This record gives sequence, C-alpha cells and structure tokens, in this order.
Amino acid sequence: MDGRRTYRTKQKARILDYLKESGERPVTAEEIYEHLIRSGRPVGKATVYRHLDALEKEGAVFKFTAPDGLYACYRYIGSDGSSGHHLVCVGCGSAVEVECAQLDTLLAHLSEEHHFSVDKGRTVLYGTCNRCSGRGAPGAPRRFGRDGEDTE
Repeated sequence: MDGRRTYRTKQKARILDYLKESGERPVTAEEIYEHLIRSGRPVGKATVYRHLDALEKEGAVFKFTAPDGLYACYRYIGSDGSSGHHLVCVGCGSAVEVECAQLDTLLAHLSEEHHFSVDKGRTVLYGTCNRCSGRGAPGAPRRFGRDGEDTE
C-alpha cells in the first residue's frame, strides 16, 4: 500500500469475497457483475470496474489480459500484494503466482545488460499448464468463456 486511504464498502467486500472464492481461477468483471445480480445484490457495471481498479491499486488483486487478448481478468492475490511472477495457462485460464530464482536471474540480466527494469509484480508468462498439456492430473482440458464458465 502506498499510504492512500482505502474505503471498504459492502459492494467492494462482496466483490473481494467472490474473488477469494474463485481461488486461482481468474474471473472477469462481467462474471462478477452477473454473480452479484444472481445473488440478489445487483450493482452497476461501472461500480464493479471502479472497485476492481481500487483493489488492484491496493495490491489485493492482480489484473491481466486474458489469453485471447480480448478482455481483462482478475485474481485475488492477498492483502500483501503480488510479489512474484504470474503464469497463465492459455488452455484452462488458470493463473498462478510463482517465485523463481531463474526468472529473477533473467530480470537481473535484463536490468544489467539491457538497462530495462521489469515490474516483477506485473510479469505474466502465457503458456500451457501440465493438466492441459496432458502431463498433469487426468481429465480433459477446460476452457473458460468470458463469463468464467467452463465451455467444455
């Protein structure tokens, strides 16, 4: 946090609760909006976006571009904010945060040799997780639509 005052409203708390319940599965603003309507607590879309923006600035939410590049996804990362690199599967859409000395070495190289400082908390690598590449747990790969629902 950067010392700015944060506001806790019921709407913001409900959005944060839904993000926490979603775990590593990223969600879209539209999915959050529709969840709030289904739960009998409707809010405007602009309110959802405003609160997501505030949660990102507070460091509680990680925002990244969906693998298809068409919309933003959000994932709860905790009250301490993001400190690692993010891996996003283009198959199932899962997003995980990782600490990796090898990636830290790469970032140091980019800084020292190429005079480029990478924002570690916003570093996203897109690829395929073990499950989707067939090397993980049994089961068919899952693909998520914009609303976060499993499309297969």
